[in-house]
Amino acid sequence: MKHAKKTPDRLASFVLLLSLLCGGVPASVLAAAPDKSTATAAASVAAAPGIDLAGASLKIATVVTTTALASQNIYSANSVVQPLATVEGDFMAAAGKIVLDQFVRGDAALAGASIIVRAPVGDDLRIAGADVSVESAVGGELLAAAASIHLTKTARIASAANLFAGDVIIDGTIDGPLKVNAKKVLLNGVVNGDVTLNAAEIELGPQAKVAGSLRYRTSGELKKDDAASIGGAMIREPQSFGNAANENSGTWYQGMGEHRPAGMAVLLTYLALLASAAVFLLVFPVFAEGASSRINMAPWRALGAGAILLITTPLLAALLVLTILGIPLSLLLLALYPVMLMIGYLAGIFFVSRRAQSVLLKRTPASFGMNFAFFALALLIVMLLRQLPFVGSLVVAVLTIAGAGGCALELLKAQRPGPAGPAAPSMTQPSSPDRIQHA
Repeated sequence: MKHAKKTPDRLASFVLLLSLLCGGVPASVLAAAPDKSTATAAASVAAAPGIDLAGASLKIATVVTTTALASQNIYSANSVVQPLATVEGDFMAAAGKIVLDQFVRGDAALAGASIIVRAPVGDDLRIAGADVSVESAVGGELLAAAASIHLTKTARIASAANLFAGDVIIDGTIDGPLKVNAKKVLLNGVVNGDVTLNAAEIELGPQAKVAGSLRYRTSGELKKDDAASIGGAMIREPQSFGNAANENSGTWYQGMGEHRPAGMAVLLTYLALLASAAVFLLVFPVFAEGASSRINMAPWRALGAGAILLITTPLLAALLVLTILGIPLSLLLLALYPVMLMIGYLAGIFFVSRRAQSVLLKRTPASFGMNFAFFALALLIVMLLRQLPFVGSLVVAVLTIAGAGGCALELLKAQRPGPAGPAAPSMTQPSSPDRIQHA
């Protein structure tokens, strides 16, 4: 594993791939990165049918095929992604369907509904999807989370494999330790290391060969074929769940133990916020950019406007109730108040992400994909900060108030009569034409 080559753009791009799972949001072909070793991707795009997302008609490409150049990292996101030539650097993609049938010399990070890996990957392979099939050699580690994962007989993992899924079938070879959390596991391949299995149903087929020890945790009984061989000890570990009701649940996330409900709640909250942000940025991209620019140009003014808006709205609703005739309007204001808070919070996070873009990437394409990648990263950081006592709550409150104020200022600017003035300056510079090609 070559960890020294990791760069900030790769982290943001990988977060983009994982986050796109929550809504299958389409994006352009991304080939921008701050390191000089990342070159331009040449993309050929097929027909682009329209789809409808929250009432907004969008045009996306049906298929994106990328042709790799020398010393190049490829970042691609669309409905179908399939490279046409060897990828000399790293390959990161998000799509409804990904077919990787060309050699990748570096790392590969893939997210999609259907993922098929037919060509070797020189370093680590990370996958998040629904239906995953690995049919080739992986030079580093394998990390995969999906509904179903299948490692065929031709698959060979050079290092450790960590799998999280509903159903897992392993027919290939793993030259390192194997850890699986699933509902059902069928091990019918070779593992040249220790194995840890956590599942409701565990089966060892006739071709199963484990060089090390086998540790397993299951609510049922392990099924082992007579031809299966275990080089070390077989150890059944006790169930360690928060309560007895979970012991027989048979869910793939059993290993999370008593912290599972909180962990799942945080994960679902993160995905829900990303889905909301995707709609917000896709349907109102100009408004989101304008609100972010208002905060950037006058942060104290945005905070003041946001505070006034969030304080006076419930007071106005209370006064309207006293007029009797204003009760319907009062109820409407109260119903929209949570939406106002949500939009303010999203706008505040978007401001942070745009600031991060301007610092980390001096030449940043103002594409949806890159904006969404940095938004996902900023949201993750803010949610982590939220866990800090007092400071976390203060950060969230300031971002929400500033975001609401930025949106209010942008709305006021749009309502002003007269000729349109100059647009609010963007916090990032436009990219050169050779940095990205849009689908």
